[in-house]
Amino acid sequence: MNFIASHLIMIKNAISLLYTGYASTVMIIAFIIHLSTTIITYKLPDHGRTIDYFIVRWILKTAFFFAGIRIKVKGLKNIPKSEPFIIASNHQSMLDILAYYIAIPHPISFFAKKELEKAPFIGRIVKYQHYAVDRKNPKQGIKELKKVGERINKGQSAIIFPEGTRSSDGLIKPFKRGMFSLSVEHNTAIIPCYISGMFKVMNKNKLRVAPGKVLIQILPQIKPILGEETTKKAAVSLMKTTENCLIDVEKEVNKSTKN
Repeated sequence: MNFIASHLIMIKNAISLLYTGYASTVMIIAFIIHLSTTIITYKLPDHGRTIDYFIVRWILKTAFFFAGIRIKVKGLKNIPKSEPFIIASNHQSMLDILAYYIAIPHPISFFAKKELEKAPFIGRIVKYQHYAVDRKNPKQGIKELKKVGERINKGQSAIIFPEGTRSSDGLIKPFKRGMFSLSVEHNTAIIPCYISGMFKVMNKNKLRVAPGKVLIQILPQIKPILGEETTKKAAVSLMKTTENCLIDVEKEVNKSTKN
């Protein structure tokens, strides 16, 4: 029996590795096409970024389909149609950002480490389409956040992962205040979003990809309270409200999964 069990485990691991290789190949092809469209469209006036975004959405939908990853979205009506917003989401996997590309019908940008601007190929995408923030240099980081604020004022929406890193167990970790200050300073709504199922597809503990179902729940927006409070206090209040909102959803998801 031990002999059979050990061979079954070997076969299961082999299938997992083969699937990961297949899914990774699909994602690499999608990335190459994304890079090509970014280079072609970034200099186009006005709608160049929108054109690129919708091309990439279609590419990623196709890639996820062939990789066996199904994305379901609830609450899409909570996304504003005519004003910028900041999505605040839990962070389960490095594939979360790609899932949000598929889920959100309007162009969004994500925050990346400053070092990624220098990375081959992906550096171009980060530079042209997203926000690069220097986490090691607080002073420089503040300057970069001001530039982000200017882009938000111009109508560019963003997605943040307030935990600061991917969860090691799939559960929400304490939020960091930084990005909520942007919401307060520029009176931009926070859209809490909870992603579930992606931890089983791929997580930081095991760099293997598995087919699976992913649910993204888009919750009603939370407006920053602009009163007599300081920006810091208002940002902390907004952060806690958002964090508690997502923790409540997490509890419901875990409860339904157990049942």
